[in-house]
Amino acid sequence: MKKSILAVLLILILAVPVWGKDQDVSGASQLMIEIDHSFWQKEMISGYVYGTFFYNINDSYAALYGYGGARFGKEEYGAYLLLAFLGDNVGESVGPSLWLEYTLKKKYYFFLEGDYYIPTAGTSQGNSVVLPQHIYYSQGEASQQFKDDLKFGLAYEMQGAFKESSPSELALGPFGQFKKLRIWIFWDTTPILQGEDIVGVRFKYKI
Repeated sequence: MKKSILAVLLILILAVPVWGKDQDVSGASQLMIEIDHSFWQKEMISGYVYGTFFYNINDSYAALYGYGGARFGKEEYGAYLLLAFLGDNVGESVGPSLWLEYTLKKKYYFFLEGDYYIPTAGTSQGNSVVLPQHIYYSQGEASQQFKDDLKFGLAYEMQGAFKESSPSELALGPFGQFKKLRIWIFWDTTPILQGEDIVGVRFKYKI
């Protein structure tokens, strides 16, 4: 069974260049390392902290995300009310974040996240400091759990500035997860390079 799981994950990785063959596309390789912790467990509420490091290998863009707050609900469903932090080469931003999750029959999992980031500090350019824009971020997934800690599903990610009419990122694609390693194959229809779509792969590992 483990060999078949590894074979499926390998197929997902190899699907990236095949997907982009004979098309006007750009490739993206990304890495995410995440860690979380729950504490102060009560019947319907618990504390929760989460952090993740994001790195885009192609352009060396790096970002650090941090969340802290409370989770309300039971094991099958929950709502997270969190304070979010974003730090990257543009500056630092904070804001509220809402997560919703639901598990059906201990097999089907649904997740939705929405963030709003307010700039608090910006990178200096000469004698001036340029603040980041107010941005929104959202992600979600629908997945099914199989035996041997194997999970498959679909995920999306969206991000943009409130002053812009369209998002700067709108990505969608399938993922496979074995224990703590997730491999997401995505298609980004709104890359920075206008006129080119991005087909990429993201490796996500949970410590």
